[in-house]
Amino acid sequence: MKVRSVQSIVLVMDSLATGGAEIVAVKLANALVQHGRKVTLVLMSRHDACAYLLHPSVRVVHLNAQRRFIGSVLSVIKLRRFLRRENPDACISGIETLHALVWLASCLSGRQMMVLGIIHTMLSKHWKMLSCLRLALWREGMRRIKLVAVADAAARDAEMFLRLPAGAIQTIYNPVVDDALFAAAEQARSGSMRSIVPTLICVGGLKPMKRFDLAIRAFAAVRDRRVCRMVIVGEGPERASLEALIAQLGLSADVMLLGHQDNPAEHMLHAHCFLLSSDYEGLPSVLIEALACGCAVVATDCISGPAEILEQGRYGTLVSVGDSDAMASAVATAFAYPPNVQKREEAIRRAHDFSAYRAAQHYLQALEGVGV
Repeated sequence: MKVRSVQSIVLVMDSLATGGAEIVAVKLANALVQHGRKVTLVLMSRHDACAYLLHPSVRVVHLNAQRRFIGSVLSVIKLRRFLRRENPDACISGIETLHALVWLASCLSGRQMMVLGIIHTMLSKHWKMLSCLRLALWREGMRRIKLVAVADAAARDAEMFLRLPAGAIQTIYNPVVDDALFAAAEQARSGSMRSIVPTLICVGGLKPMKRFDLAIRAFAAVRDRRVCRMVIVGEGPERASLEALIAQLGLSADVMLLGHQDNPAEHMLHAHCFLLSSDYEGLPSVLIEALACGCAVVATDCISGPAEILEQGRYGTLVSVGDSDAMASAVATAFAYPPNVQKREEAIRRAHDFSAYRAAQHYLQALEGVGV
């Protein structure tokens, strides 16, 4: 394969809201700048809550286009105009719903550039509700660009969903551990910041697939046997139902819903155990952050990500999806037998495998056609 020189890169996102894909985009943009590339982050809307985390050298452009049907047409026109004027070497579509739009805009721009799309989750689960026509259009657009996935299982799922040959989609792990998280990892090594009261932490959007209801029920079972507390970091549509469950189980004094926090790692440093209770994931960055912060970790063996990150249980405990009793047992064990210094060091080293700098190297190799 011919090696291309990629110096200028456009990264396209809907917005910089406070979701996982948006944080990944910020860290990837920053790491690409560290590799000496010129990076422009193009946002479809002005919702840029995470923009303050960007490296000063990352240029931000707002297209101000709402993506309904008419808005999608306008988005293509505006992005086509931008790509034609800027003529970047490569364009990265940072979220699945944009891939077809970015491909079309790049074709209409009349410029030659590599277009790469990132798959963050299980396409087969997220795209079932689309109409047949819309699904066909988006599938065709994604088949026309180079795709990478954040986990092996997500890559294989996407190949089947898009009817691509096995091995067509490369896996590149998310850029998770950046300079700020490296600093947190250094603090975690001593373990001195842990709370006196055993603390369970969960982090993520309060959405049905995250199954925080099961996490709360698991905590309740542990709380029946010992003094402990629970912290949930994140915001979302399930807040009211989770608050009702907490009250119903008599846990109002022991469970805190902190809402969105700019730096969840600060809370992980004080926790003893991190629990991921999801039904499915892509590559859960919060699980990697918990490893970096020296937490004992318990995660459902869901598709995809946890088993890859934890290397089939080497760096944490995997439990069956939907099994709150197994979650409770694993959390209770983590409280009773916290990881020793050696185990904590091994987990922190494992987290460093997901460094932002290394991820950016792999993205550049994919864009330049090196080793792929």
